[in-house]
Amino acid sequence: MHLVQEVEGLHRGYLNHLKDDHPGLTAYELRLCAYMKSNLTTKEIATILNIQPESVKKAKQRLRKKLA
Repeated sequence: MHLVQEVEGLHRGYLNHLKDDHPGLTAYELRLCAYMKSNLTTKEIATILNIQPESVKKAKQRLRKKLA
């Protein structure tokens, strides 16, 4: 969760703004948003979360749909 805190520090209020605009986001989805905001690749995110890159791709698709 260290990277999420770092992103929050770099982009003041980014995660709070997301929470306000989309109160249904889970902690996992917010973490994924933080990683995406940090310009990490799908493969890098998969490594951090210890999951397959395909799982990250699917999670990103669901997140985009939820944010639309």
